[in-house]
This record gives sequence, C-alpha cells and structure tokens, in this order.
Amino acid sequence: DHAVMRAVLGRRAVVVVDSLDELFDVTVLLARWPDPPTLGAAVLTNSGAFRGVALDFCDELGLDLPGLAPSTRETLVPIFPPFAAVENPLDLTTLGFSQPDIFGRAARVLLEDPAVGSLIVSLVAGPPPLQVAKAESLLPVIEASKKPVAFVIMGDEAPLVAELTTPVRRSGLPFFRSPDRAIRAMARVTAFGRALQSARPGAPAAALRGLPSLGSGVIPEYRGKEWLAAAGIRVPEGALAHSVEQAEEIAARIGYPVVMKAQAGELTHKSDVGGVIVDISDAAALRTGWERLCQNISRARP
Repeated sequence: DHAVMRAVLGRRAVVVVDSLDELFDVTVLLARWPDPPTLGAAVLTNSGAFRGVALDFCDELGLDLPGLAPSTRETLVPIFPPFAAVENPLDLTTLGFSQPDIFGRAARVLLEDPAVGSLIVSLVAGPPPLQVAKAESLLPVIEASKKPVAFVIMGDEAPLVAELTTPVRRSGLPFFRSPDRAIRAMARVTAFGRALQSARPGAPAAALRGLPSLGSGVIPEYRGKEWLAAAGIRVPEGALAHSVEQAEEIAARIGYPVVMKAQAGELTHKSDVGGVIVDISDAAALRTGWERLCQNISRARP
C-alpha cells in the first residue's frame, strides 16, 4: 500500500520524492548541505509577481515562511524605498538597477536571521550586465552559507551569459531555472530535517527510570499525562480540578474552548457514562457542563 509505505518511511526519516526531477533536485541540495534545516525558508526575489506565487506555492507544499526578526528588519528597512514591503518573501523591487550589490547584501541578512533555516533566491535574469552583477554579488554569499540555498534564474529558455553560468557551474552550487522545482526541493529537504529531528531518540532510559511508579491497575488519565509529561512526551495542556471554581481558573489559563473529563481509576470508558463534555466555549458553558457531568456520573456510577 503506497500510503502506508509513505507513512512508514516518513517516520523513519527517509525522503520520498514523486519524480526524477525531485530526486535530482533534493540530492543536489543535500549533497552540498548534508545537515538539513528544521526551520522554514526565506524567499528573495526581484519579481513582485513571483513573490505572490511563492506565498501560495509554499503554503501548498507545507514550507513555512517565517516572519523576519526585528534585527533583520532594522538592517533592511533603511535600504529599501518607503513603498517596499520588507517581509518574507522579500521583493527587491528595482533596487538591483541602482545598487547591483543588493542581491548579496539582502541574501546575507536573510541567512543571518535566526528564524530562517534556508533561502530560495529566485530572480529575473535581466540584461547581461545585470546577470553578471547578480552572480558576482550572490555567489560568495551562497558559497559561504551554512544554510541551504537554492539559486534560481527564472525562465528555462531565457538566455544567460557565460559570465554568469560559468562561475555558477564551477562552484557546484544548486542552480535552478525553475522556481517551482527549487521550492519543492527545499520543502522536501526541510521536511526531511524535521523528520530526522523527530526520529532521534528521546529521553535516555536512565531518566525514565527516575520517574515515579504509577502502580498497578487502571491509571486515571490526569496521572498518566503527568507521567508522560515528566518523561518528555508532549500532552495536551490541562490540569485536575476538584471544584467548578478550580475548573474555571484552569480553563481561563489554558484558553477556551476546553474539554472536561471525569477522572477516576474505575472510569475506564468515560464517554459511556457521560463523563466527557466537549466544546466548552466560555465560563457559563463550563458551569453548565460541570453540573451535567456530575449528574451523569452520579446516575451511572454513584
């Protein structure tokens, strides 16, 4: 079963690709940067149209585009004209014509952002002098980067001068003519990094041996969750309430909507006896739900 295979391989941190293009594209990124990112990507472009396309395409692929850190914005805002949106994706507008070094400067600032795990630079080629300026500005930054970078000159058939292609090919850096392929490959690489992180062993056995004994028999849910949380396993936020007032305090702290569940070792199937109240949206609903839950339990299991 293909779906089962994908689920199992994903849990084992194996990259699954859907085409030969993806196979080559993902491989070239991982060959250059074998330690895949776990953080989202930044996108740098000189096309406002592509900026809009990138937002939708990254969302579709599950590649998040984190907001820029305040320090990043403080560095970039003075460089840009007042009408420019200094955010991720970052559109360089027409700055490349007056400031040919802006490509490398902006790429370096984005790569230094602590929330950014990778960078996709997707540019319109422009006339030959600007093609050369892009290469001279960007290549030193990309070659020095410890974070994966996909360098794209859009338009498969648009001619490129040798002064751009020769140093790019000589560098061995991942170079694309299709931004779609670059984004898809970076999404796969990022998903791989996160899968690797999840697949790594958790708390060592020695730490688990230090946890308190739960005893025998059926364990109430709240005690089981406390034990799991102490073992480093994430559980839904919540707490044990002995009164409706305590329940209100807990709900206010964790935020509505909440679920209320009766807690006892004897209640192995809480919903069968009306011991689970869902979709509690506010304090009034909580008080009503508390009364209903107590009445249900009193009738079913006095």
